[in-house]
Amino acid sequence: MDETPRRGVYVKLQFIKYSVMIAFGLFLLYHSIYFKKLDDFRRDIEEKQFDAYTYAHNFWQTHLLPEINQAIEITTVLPLLSHNFKWTIQKYGKTLGLGSEYYLMIKGIGLVKQINDKEVNLEVLINGKLTKI
Repeated sequence: MDETPRRGVYVKLQFIKYSVMIAFGLFLLYHSIYFKKLDDFRRDIEEKQFDAYTYAHNFWQTHLLPEINQAIEITTVLPLLSHNFKWTIQKYGKTLGLGSEYYLMIKGIGLVKQINDKEVNLEVLINGKLTKI
């Protein structure tokens, strides 16, 4: 028996199989790369101006208002923070992602005295008296 005809068919099938796989890979590669002129890209960015009011309104409606009922009173959280900081952060704190920075959603009556790059100075009404925190 001569194995040559069978081997020829096998080689042709392998060639067709790999040709189809390469063609499919080239098709995917071609459709996954997108080129755009830099001038067009800049023009698109300039046309889409940032609307701070809309952003703030949407953030207030979708993120802050749903969480407001879970806010803890400032008069409750301040003594807890000074007594056992880690426990208070674990119990009431929230994080934005995988980082180690936490925030607390608090509620109370007070005044914003100063806003800096890394802090906000407040005076909060505690027991009928404004207290600086």
